[in-house]
Amino acid sequence: MATHRLVDVVEGMHHAIAKPWFSFAGPAADGLRRMHHVSTSATYGLVRLGGRAAGRAVDHRVPSDNTRAISASAIGSALWGDDPARPAVADATIQDNTGSVVLPLSGGLAASFPNANNGIIVLLHGLGQTERCWDTTMQSLDDRWSPVRIRYNTGLPIASSASEVAALLERLVEHWPVEIKEVVLVGYSMGGLVARSAANQAQLKGHRWVARTRHVTTVAAPLLGSPIEKGAEALASSLAIAPQTRPLAEFVGSRSQGIKDLRHGSPVDDVLPDHIEHHCIAAVVTENPRHPVGRALGDLVVRASSATGRGRSRSIEHSTMNVIGGRNHASALNAPELLVLLRSLLDEMEGEHRGAAALAQTPAQRTTLW
Repeated sequence: MATHRLVDVVEGMHHAIAKPWFSFAGPAADGLRRMHHVSTSATYGLVRLGGRAAGRAVDHRVPSDNTRAISASAIGSALWGDDPARPAVADATIQDNTGSVVLPLSGGLAASFPNANNGIIVLLHGLGQTERCWDTTMQSLDDRWSPVRIRYNTGLPIASSASEVAALLERLVEHWPVEIKEVVLVGYSMGGLVARSAANQAQLKGHRWVARTRHVTTVAAPLLGSPIEKGAEALASSLAIAPQTRPLAEFVGSRSQGIKDLRHGSPVDDVLPDHIEHHCIAAVVTENPRHPVGRALGDLVVRASSATGRGRSRSIEHSTMNVIGGRNHASALNAPELLVLLRSLLDEMEGEHRGAAALAQTPAQRTTLW
């Protein structure tokens, strides 16, 4: 798929650049143009065949459960996961510690969660990732909670992914080995938008699990949109002006709807139910979270104002807001400060008041409340 798209771009630019020059050939222009078209089409066709053959060879040699293969598939899904020409990608699934799918049925859940608790914490990954991004977090969570990691196709529209997650959680609550009293959603980056949308859709559809959900935590989520996606849209529009760069514009424009949805962040109508508290966690690259440079750059992917839902023309309601300093978008996920904040929240939900003491142990210059 990637090779095919790249060859399309190069071939399109080749023809667009060559086209004006044939006018200098006079009467022979039409013949030369046809010869050029036939020869270049054959050449690029062979390149496509070679790329397809190489891809199949790699697929046969690399097991489908290989970590690198899974990661590559996740990236491909992020870029073009909504393309009908791509092989069908499974709906949102629950994954166990080995990366195997857990069926949301009594037998499958009981086997994969032998020590199931009545409180579950649902972990949703970001764009182009899999559930493995939560490995470090999993090791740090209290055993009083059962972590449930979900894998979904990040190339689909965010609303579609959220609908799949909401339906999956409804089946999970129905077949969980013990009665569930509390569901906590934690979403990283795009996963934060999926979490908010899933709770909103579940409320509208009357799902049972949302009534047991009182907390949604978003980590480095572009609640008010991503500047990178906004830049990609502007780039595509600029490249479309000239015929020579129009193939590049089409290539940039072919990115998935999931990526395009990041442009505006959480939709205005994705409002959390009144009983759910929203906890925003942002990151900035400067050690001092209040530094102007940190506020402007954010974590280099999402600005702090977007991750905390505090924009000039729009704001998103939240219960708590924390900003971690000295972290970029990738390192924020497994930052010790984030783990402290999550444990603090879970402790408070358990009725224990160790949250404030735990938070006080975090270096003041790295984690602060705006």
